[in-house]
Amino acid sequence: MLSDLDALMTARGLDGFLVMGDSSGNPVMQYLVGNGHFERALIYKPAGGEITLIHGSMERDNAAGTGYRLVDRDRIYNSYEYLKRHEGNQLEASVHMLLDVLRDSGMQGTVGFYGT
Repeated sequence: MLSDLDALMTARGLDGFLVMGDSSGNPVMQYLVGNGHFERALIYKPAGGEITLIHGSMERDNAAGTGYRLVDRDRIYNSYEYLKRHEGNQLEASVHMLLDVLRDSGMQGTVGFYGT
């Protein structure tokens, strides 16, 4: 159950978690978003904090249905802007976006990464 997430994180020595990927074919993401359809989404939760869903602009209605704190990926973590800053290098752009998400989330310590 979602209410057990903090206890599960404590048991595993995690200070937070981040789940990434599409909702289809991704059991952890699917569990967290239910029947909502998301592509390239990110969900994070610091220990004792709230769950945040980073979603695409076109997915705003599905995102609202989750009840989570929402961040519009296309406005805040725009992949085209990251690609421009990193001269088209997709790996560098993706890594820097994840670093920005982690910085903005305030998570520190041991963070579990899940998803596909």
